[in-house]
Amino acid sequence: MTIRHVLCLAVLGASALGAAQAAPPLPYKTVAEALAALSAKDGAIKTEAEGWVTVTEPVEGVQWSFVPPTHGAYPSMVRRSIARPPGEPARVEMATICEASASACTALAQEFEAQNSRFEQYVRSRGRKPPPGAAPGTP
Repeated sequence: MTIRHVLCLAVLGASALGAAQAAPPLPYKTVAEALAALSAKDGAIKTEAEGWVTVTEPVEGVQWSFVPPTHGAYPSMVRRSIARPPGEPARVEMATICEASASACTALAQEFEAQNSRFEQYVRSRGRKPPPGAAPGTP
């Protein structure tokens, strides 16, 4: 039996700003619905590498990562975007639909949170904002 989780996390917000900030709500209810809709969306760029399917929406500055069937959290997807609140450092906002077990969903979220943190640290160390539309890479 699988458990459907929707995790809306603001990675940097919780540690640097003291309070989590929610990502925009997801417009899809399932991983399959998201992949089908995004694959057909005008302007979206779909790529595949090492089993991961990534759909990038350059105009919106959003990246959708779909885990491969060999991943423990399959079927799942992660939506990430860069938020740039005025007067605050850029941060990665993340939302996930995970239709796997609770432990696999937690591990997936932790995997992406670690990657988001490294991206945010890099941006801070460079003393600049990421380019418009930039989204962190996929694992």
